[in-house]
Amino acid sequence: HMFNNNKCLLCIEFEQNVKTILI
Repeated sequence: HMFNNNKCLLCIEFEQNVKTILI
């Protein structure tokens, strides 16, 4: 569970970073 949760958090953070870069 912890690993999956960590992966999800990383995915969300990655998406936000990409959006910031695109903008």
